[in-house]
Amino acid sequence: LKKQLKNSNTVELTVSGTNKNSSANNQNLNGNQIATEIGDKSFIESPKIKKSYYFGEKIPLLYDFYTDRQIYEGGFAENPELSGFITKDLKNQEAIETTYDNKRYLKYNLKRAIMTPVKTGEITIKPFKFQANQLSDNGFLGANFYFTPKIQMNIKELPSNKPDDFSGIIGKFSIEQEGMLGKIRLGDSITLNIKLKGSANFDQIEKLPINESDEYKIYQNEKGSIEDIVNGSYYSEKKFEVVLIPKKSGMITLPDMKIPYFDVET
Repeated sequence: LKKQLKNSNTVELTVSGTNKNSSANNQNLNGNQIATEIGDKSFIESPKIKKSYYFGEKIPLLYDFYTDRQIYEGGFAENPELSGFITKDLKNQEAIETTYDNKRYLKYNLKRAIMTPVKTGEITIKPFKFQANQLSDNGFLGANFYFTPKIQMNIKELPSNKPDDFSGIIGKFSIEQEGMLGKIRLGDSITLNIKLKGSANFDQIEKLPINESDEYKIYQNEKGSIEDIVNGSYYSEKKFEVVLIPKKSGMITLPDMKIPYFDVET
């Protein structure tokens, strides 16, 4: 056997320094708060946070991560604890491609939550550190660090002149009703499916304010509820099944349903 020595071609490498172009808690053109560490390549946004809310109003919290780089893994350095709120975490949605300020990005949900304030006054949500392992412009995998924006809001007390039968509902909502028969036999029942839906909190509504009369018996039960964040805004539903059994034949009048609530806009 003869030993043979073979040489590969020379490869030249250029090693660049780290990207130190950083800015924190910037404002984009739409006025939303963002935080970024490497220019406009990637950033975290928390959209649609208002400056003030009423006590009892449900507040949607979103931390969205926008990036035009390939991301392999990421996570918060600490669990974001939101002091001053009862927090309900929602499932994050799948990453999507989107356009932001006429640029293409991948958008990831870092956190989706619904917050209910437990006190009034000024509340501050501190920035939280997020780490993302991404490819750089030169193709190298490395860890980049980002911070969520600092959020400040004022939780206002409700007006003192609440009616005695105030339902506790705060926000806007509508009522949908399904199921109605024009003519039934005595002894049969009428089933109504009633749904409350909108941007209001329905936590304190355990049953609908419909009373029995000398014309019918009434039974009702809750059929389910939904809370979510839709297009950056809080959304909720609550469904009830109402069964009315007439006590006598002839024409009967179904009850009105009155729900006094507080409209945060008007």
